[in-house]
Amino acid sequence: MKKYPLSKTEYGIYIEQTAAQNTAYNDPLLIKLDKRTDLERLAAAVKAAVDAHAYLKTGFEADENGDICKFQREFEPEVPIYERDEADPYEFIRVFDLHSDKLIRCCIIKTPEDNYLFTDIHHIIFDGSSMVPFFGDINKAYNGETLEAESFTANDFAADEAKRTQSDEFEKARQFYLSEFADADGGTEFYTDKNDRSHEAKELVYEIKSVSSDELKELAKKWGGAAEHRYERSLCLSAIVLFRKQSGAVFKCVQRP
Repeated sequence: MKKYPLSKTEYGIYIEQTAAQNTAYNDPLLIKLDKRTDLERLAAAVKAAVDAHAYLKTGFEADENGDICKFQREFEPEVPIYERDEADPYEFIRVFDLHSDKLIRCCIIKTPEDNYLFTDIHHIIFDGSSMVPFFGDINKAYNGETLEAESFTANDFAADEAKRTQSDEFEKARQFYLSEFADADGGTEFYTDKNDRSHEAKELVYEIKSVSSDELKELAKKWGGAAEHRYERSLCLSAIVLFRKQSGAVFKCVQRP
């Protein structure tokens, strides 16, 4: 069984999920279906879409050294069809155990009035941008198309990311950003004990001495949005890119007038 390292983003979600053990990272969705939808055919299409996206079968465990790693589970997707008086998604939303549970749950709910497709997928393997390819493939499979399995998954990305962090190029970039933030007031280390609150957040003011307005304009056009907000968004998101390169962390960027 091939094992994969966690990406930087996955580490953050993993730590929070295992510590809190709640449904904060569940991504549930209830879709009202057209009355003409063939439910058995839809269930088969959902199974085909899950099989086409191997990352949806990701599991987590500790390796022989105690380090957390990922692997691909082997299982047949399940899409049961339930009959209910009404569609209540909260009946099906439960806490995910990252070590023992399948991290995707799907079912079809039949009610006297309407039918629904319900999915609940953990955020560590699914997000808003995942919806288009996943539900697009469900639609393709429902219409009789043969799905092509992913050739490069997020597990492969995490393996590449881990490999790049061992390169000379990465070390050179790391040393550059360490020098840039050498005078910053505050640390970036992780808490070793979640009950230890001795660390305090600090404010870092980093002055941007020069910037190309033409480059920002082009960048803002790609992101879209109201014209009067494009410069603010460009500067804010540029700062996010800078900090993420330095720390690999997920954080909130707050703009000030």
